Amino acid sequence: MLMNLNRTLSRRELLKMAGVAGASAAVLAACGKIPSITQVPTVVSKKKVRFATWMVMEGWGIPASEKLKERFEEQNPEYELEFVGIPAGSMNQELTIMAAGGNSVDVGHIVRRWGPQLGAIGALEDLDPYLPDSLKSDLYPWMLSGGRFGDWGMISVPFSPGPFMLCTNLRCLDKAGLEPRVPQTWGELIEASTKVGKNNNLYGWGHWTDQNGTAAMWALDALWGLGGHVQAADGSPEINGAENVAAWTQIRDWQRSSPNAWANGADVRIWREMFGRDEVAFVIEGPWMKGVMRDVSGLGDAFDSHWVQTKVPVGATGESTALESSTSLCMFKQSKVKDGAAALIRMMSGDKEWQRTYETFSGEVSPLQSMANDPQFADRPAIFEQLKTCRVEPVIVRFDAAMEVLAIAQYKIIEGADIEATLNEYQGQIVRAWA
Repeated sequence: MLMNLNRTLSRRELLKMAGVAGASAAVLAACGKIPSITQVPTVVSKKKVRFATWMVMEGWGIPASEKLKERFEEQNPEYELEFVGIPAGSMNQELTIMAAGGNSVDVGHIVRRWGPQLGAIGALEDLDPYLPDSLKSDLYPWMLSGGRFGDWGMISVPFSPGPFMLCTNLRCLDKAGLEPRVPQTWGELIEASTKVGKNNNLYGWGHWTDQNGTAAMWALDALWGLGGHVQAADGSPEINGAENVAAWTQIRDWQRSSPNAWANGADVRIWREMFGRDEVAFVIEGPWMKGVMRDVSGLGDAFDSHWVQTKVPVGATGESTALESSTSLCMFKQSKVKDGAAALIRMMSGDKEWQRTYETFSGEVSPLQSMANDPQFADRPAIFEQLKTCRVEPVIVRFDAAMEVLAIAQYKIIEGADIEATLNEYQGQIVRAWA
């Protein structure tokens, strides 16, 4: 007889059905027909913080990146750090393209001068609300002012100061028969590089002469040291006039002072390789040179005994004047994980343990004033001394374009063009680029 499913079942019938079901289950389980039931853990997907950096594109940077990811995810377990590798030379262009296409990363690894260019297209977030006062008060004051741009607020914050320094290859000097002595003035540097340049297989000074803005930036220390300038007293651009003509005359005379006084045409990549082979005596580079040369030379920390890094020589002003171009971080407005992006920026700029770790790989030191006397950096006091007299890049949108104008003028002067006429010709162009 079929059960009427429309009526209410009695308590006895329910118990009977439960008993039958339980017995059946027991039999099936005994026969191995029913697998044991285990608790399946709940998987929580982590939010990704995308970080565009050239760190992962360089030999020393791979282990540094691994440590960065490990420390960040340990401190922020709800986030996963994802690297977007972009070479330094392409970074500004790629970040601009991504922002314009609506595909920005969350955090960008930039040189500070790119901040105004990205800020001008409305791509960057104001970092002020995300940075604690304790961090802001520990950064060097010019780092804060250099990171601000117009109404956009603080659009970048340094995680490594980058004052240019004089790098001296001691083995190269020895090969040239010179004492392993570091020049203290630009006059001494010119004299020493001239002597080294009389040797067939050695070069005195690595000077970048390509027609691009970076080449001119690398020449600024020499220009300032020999009495020239790129800005008038009121901050406006000025590359002509008597002082600049005199400075560029000295630069060209230096370039011609001996057959190999300069490694003519060698850009930063080439002269790093030459420096690693003990073929060029003097170059200008930032604190990162330590990590770069350990990698490029193939000798690791054994290369540390071959060279020294000191303040830029004293020049016409009576002090050591060097360009400061901090390696910085920015957050993009398109980011959907701003809290995670801010956590990464705070860690890289303000976490002292991370900065000690980073220095072991890159050679770059902390941007925090409180770290200037840290024991790990004790053997590199010149970097912190240089920070006191460095000149910060102007906070303008088209500084790169202005430097391209100067680079073309430099190229023509080195090639033999009339110095005064050339500087007058490009004065108008640099004013337009600056504006």
